This record gives sequence, C-alpha cells and structure tokens, in this order.
Amino acid sequence: MKKSALLFVLLGFLFGCQTDAFEIINESPESVIQSLFAINDARSVTLGWTNQGSGVLVEYTVHRSERPNFTPSSQTFYRTLPVTATRFIDSAVTRNRLYYYRLVPVQVGSAGGSYDGIPSSVAIGRPYDYSSPGTIQYGEHIQPIFTSSCAVHGCHVGYDDEGIEKRGSLLKVQHGGQFSLKSWADLFDGSRDGAVAVPFKSSKSDLIFHTNSDTLIAPVAEPHMPLPGFDLPIAQLRTLIRWIDGGAVNDQGGIPYTITPKGKVFVVNASEDLIAVIDVARNLVIRYANVGKAADSSSLFGSPHHVRVDKQARFFYVTLISSQELWKFSVSTYELLGRVNIPFQPADVVLSSTGDTAYVSSFISVPGRVTLVNTRTMQPIGTISLNFASRPHGLVLSRNGANLFTTNLGSGNVTMIKTADHSQSLIALDTTGNPFASDARPYLADITPDDRYLYVTDFAADAGNIFVIDLLTDPTKPAKVIPIGGRSVHVAVSPNGQYAFVCNFDSSSVDVITTADYSVTRIRGVGRQPHGVIFTPDGSTAYVTTENQSSPEPAHHPTAGSGGVSQVTLIDVATLSIVKRIEVGAFGQGISITP
Repeated sequence: MKKSALLFVLLGFLFGCQTDAFEIINESPESVIQSLFAINDARSVTLGWTNQGSGVLVEYTVHRSERPNFTPSSQTFYRTLPVTATRFIDSAVTRNRLYYYRLVPVQVGSAGGSYDGIPSSVAIGRPYDYSSPGTIQYGEHIQPIFTSSCAVHGCHVGYDDEGIEKRGSLLKVQHGGQFSLKSWADLFDGSRDGAVAVPFKSSKSDLIFHTNSDTLIAPVAEPHMPLPGFDLPIAQLRTLIRWIDGGAVNDQGGIPYTITPKGKVFVVNASEDLIAVIDVARNLVIRYANVGKAADSSSLFGSPHHVRVDKQARFFYVTLISSQELWKFSVSTYELLGRVNIPFQPADVVLSSTGDTAYVSSFISVPGRVTLVNTRTMQPIGTISLNFASRPHGLVLSRNGANLFTTNLGSGNVTMIKTADHSQSLIALDTTGNPFASDARPYLADITPDDRYLYVTDFAADAGNIFVIDLLTDPTKPAKVIPIGGRSVHVAVSPNGQYAFVCNFDSSSVDVITTADYSVTRIRGVGRQPHGVIFTPDGSTAYVTTENQSSPEPAHHPTAGSGGVSQVTLIDVATLSIVKRIEVGAFGQGISITP
C-alpha cells in the first residue's frame, strides 16, 4: 500500500468542541468517522456519527461485538447501511446488556473498486429503563449516559499528558479547549466556558441546556447534544436533572466543590433572587444560593442588592431591597441561618471587625437611616437617623472600625458617623465645602488601607467624576475630583493601596486610578454596565460584575428559556488585562469575597 499523509480539519460537534486535526495514512483521500456515539433507550440502541474527509463513500458497515476491544471482521459484521444513512437503530438487544459497536466507511479506491476505510472508535450500547431509576447512583445511572453519548472519540474525552487524544498509530486528534466527561471528577473540572453542571441547580447547568430540547422542561442552548437531530430519551434527561438538583453526588455521596482552598466570591443576581458562588481556585460557578422568591415560592420577590462576607469567612449577608430584609447564610454550607426585617429598602450592608454587628442602609428620603443588627440573634439593636441626608445607599466602615460612611444619593453628600457615639458630620462633594451645593449622586465608596482617603463614585448622568476625600487634612470636601466621563457605580481600592478600580457604567469599562498621581487607565470590554468590583486578598486579581441589561451581550452559547446571563470579568492587576469572563445569573450587582 502506497503511503501518503493528508491533513483533514474536522469540526467538533458538541458545545466547547474545537477544530480537530487528523493525520491519516492511506492510499487515497479518506472519509473518517470522527465520532460514533450511542443513545440507549429501554428497548433499543441508536447509533449516530459524524464523518469528515473527501473520500467517496459507497456504504457503511456496522459491526457489533460483546468484547470491548474488537477488530471489525466477518465475524463481527452486523449490518450494511446505505451511504445516505445518518443513524442506525438496533432493536435486537436485551435490556441491561452491554453491546460494542464500530462503524466502517466503505469507499471508492484510487484505482477503482472499494475498500474498507478506517473503523470508528468503539461506541458502547446498554439498553436501560430510566423511567423509574429510584435512588440515583452516579456509576449506575449517570456515567453510562456520558460514556455512550458524550465521552466518545472526537469529543468529551479529555487529554493525555501531551494534550493529545490518540487512537492507534494511524489517527491522531489534537483538541483545543476540550473538557472530559469520562468521570465524575472530570465533569466537575468544568470547561473553558465555565462549570458544566452546578450542584443543586440544574436550571443553571450547561449540561442540561445542551441536552434539552424543550423549554417547558429547562432552558435550551445551542449546539444541541449529542448532535442536532439526536435527543436523549426524556427519562434520561429527567434523571440528569434529578441528579444535579440532588447535589450531583458521586457514588460515595460526595458533593462537588466542598473544598475551596483559595476562597469564594459571592455575586448578586438581582433579577433572579440568586447569589452565585465562584470558587477562586477554579474560577467556576460552584453553587447558587436562593433568596427571596427563589428560596420560597410563596415569598415576595426579594431583589437582592448587596452581599457581604464577614472577616472570619463564616457567614455572608444579603440585603433584599424589595422584600425589605437582611438574610444570613453559612459560607461553608450555604444554609439560610436567619433573616430580619429592615424597613425602607435596605441597600447595603457592612460588618464590624468581629462580625457581631451589621450596619444596613435604608434607601429612603430625609431622614435617611442606618439600622444596626445583632448578627448572632439577627435582631435589630438600634437605628441611626441621618441628619440632612437623603437616600443613603453605599456604606463603608473604616479599617479601624471608628468611622462609618454613608453615600447619600438623594442629597448629594456623604455622612461620616462615629461608631462609638453615632455623632455625625457631613462631607460635601462640592469643592466649595457646601454639602448641599453638589449635583452629584454618590453611589458607593471605598477607603484606602491606611484609612486616609475615601473614594466616592458618582451616578449622575452628566457628571462622570470620582471624589477623593482626604480624611486626615480636610474631611469636609473633596481634595481631588477625577473626571472619568461616565456614571460610576462601585469603586474598590486594592489591598496595597496602589489602585482604585472604578466601574464605569456607561463605557462598559473599568477605570483604574493610580492613587499616587490620580492618573486614569481605562480597561475596555469588561461587559455591559459594569456594577461591582472586588479584589482577591493578595490583590492579584479583580472580579467585576456586569448588569448586562441594556443591549445585553448574549450567552456564549445561544440559550432560550433562561432568565438571562450577566458576567463576572477577571482582571489581572499586574498587567491590567482581562483574563477571563464567567457567566452567572441575570443582573449582576453586588459582590464580596472571603478574606
């Protein structure tokens, strides 16, 4: 046989699949079975495949065996299929019995006649009744679905040590960006686009989106798996949904992502009553905490607004601005531990250094107010009525705990409160020092690590300024006004005090202020309507939430029937460059991180 090397570019057929390069050795242009997969029903096995190449096909031959590693031969020959065939349904099967299939393309040779092309990899069939599986076991019920329909050659099979999937000596596939469904551990490593399945939340799991075709059951995303035109039996899909909603446990009962060595990021998804949880080590969404109506369908819609983790990384707190409550959760288990009514639209929450006291702003007109809550009992223990302050929104507690600052969006000023005796003073955002002369709409603020400078954002449509207050020399008016040209929402000062990252709502950017000279560097393309920003404790990475409501950017794969998405954009602080975007639920707002 004359040898010649040809390169075929094969297109991946599942979401996340990339172009694959096949190096083929043969005498003429080849048609290659890129992937052969099986869909197992209770009484049949359906084979589907993709084939690529420029060879002229005559027919296909199906081979079946009871041995997993078999070579097609006259003894294993099972059926001949016409060249127009795109599937084969094998009904001569016995339930719960294993069958192994290979497909051989028969094609025209260079000198006439026909010959057998390269056989496909093995597809595994196991007819199984999923209509009433009882207690779901991963190894018995879930992995067989992946092994037959997803973790097949040419798709979700992962890599060897060289990043290459190899098949024999004639065919080599190199994947880009693939992920594996060969095991439970591989599944929860996720894909380059994020988590494949989110424990306890099938309605936010890409695995379900891409295997579902009915929006009455779950959202539907493109491309469809295992292949357009091929559906998993509805009983299998419902089993996958049940398994994920039950925690996506392995055969030992283990829940994914229970260990998070680098901590967690908590992100408000305001329009879905959800808090997305991101594992910092993996940068994957690992859980959604339900609040408001998502937690209790009989409750009012909560509209979560801000989230805050205590310094001990034990609890996180969420303000629900519509249902007027503060909720307390466990950081480790996401269990709801308490809730308390906070009148008049609770907006922001900050915590004392011990975590025993929460300060909650109420977004109301004069007089504005801050409610103090004992977090151990989740009961109010006091109220601070703000003098000459309207619609207090953001809260900042100084690092030493001595001063609490409220950004008063309605009155255009900032209130500084002594935590020891609750005495108050106003900070003007007008350089003349008149606290009532500014047209600013102060939204949120942050303070430098040395407690000297307060950075205040401005949500006024015609402004676009950041106000810097020198709390040491003159805490009555701005020492510096920095124009950024757009409404600003959150601001976060880096742990070393070098930068202040500002979410520029109108320009879809993060404006980075160098605190030494107040110069501004713009990072573009962070996503539509950036809202919240937080740094990792070591200051290496900034996480930025986006609302993505006006002219929203679509999901990375088109999705129907979902509540929409927003993004969390990761910025490398050393290079001021975007390194990743993570999709979360709709309307991303407040953000917090474990210390």
